[in-house]
Amino acid sequence: MSGSGFFQEAKPWRDHRRGRTPVRTRTRREVRIDGALVTEIFHVLYEDFSTDRNVRVAPSPELTAQEERALLAGELRPDAPVLFTLVSGKLWTDFLSSSTVISNLISFRLVEILERERVTGWATYRTNVFSRAGALLSADYGGLAVTGRSGPVDDSLSAEVDRLAPKAGGARRVLVGLRFQPGSWDGSDIFLAGGRGFIFVTQRVRELFERERVTNARFKRAEDIERRLPGIISRNG
Repeated sequence: MSGSGFFQEAKPWRDHRRGRTPVRTRTRREVRIDGALVTEIFHVLYEDFSTDRNVRVAPSPELTAQEERALLAGELRPDAPVLFTLVSGKLWTDFLSSSTVISNLISFRLVEILERERVTGWATYRTNVFSRAGALLSADYGGLAVTGRSGPVDDSLSAEVDRLAPKAGGARRVLVGLRFQPGSWDGSDIFLAGGRGFIFVTQRVRELFERERVTNARFKRAEDIERRLPGIISRNG
């Protein structure tokens, strides 16, 4: 899939930093719109895991995990296209994930949508996607860098809940909700908590993606995400 080469001709780094200043809360924001107080709900962005048809890529072996995480966090700004290899799938979607689950590529169409709607907290870097045989397949995707920030996820703000685990012979304790300290969010529409890990987005971004039918992008409310704690807390007799 070769195309216009938009990202090859564009500036190496396209940055869209934060704009509005909200009233900060735990994992929500409150803003006044036409006199009404609206509470923000945050979501985590991830790929569609229900199909293996979508294209998935792998970064060049020369790119270290530390460098890849720095690219995601917008801390590394490459002057030349970053190289990726097609590893699976045939359907080129708006949102491409990688085999490392760190790097994400976004289409020219999605870049235009984000720019048009003035979404903040993100940047792009140029990429080239090659076949395993070394043929250039696409230069029409930008690597997604997340420049928005909040403080790190604070486990003490999450609820601890017991979940039945029959195969383990008892129950497991889980943390419910991804939360960060009040006031630590910088107001960006797309952001990382503590500069790493999950990609958070605002309700506006989720609605935008759904309205524009952005392909291969899924969301889960940050308040609903569960993380398992180690060990079994009870046993069946």
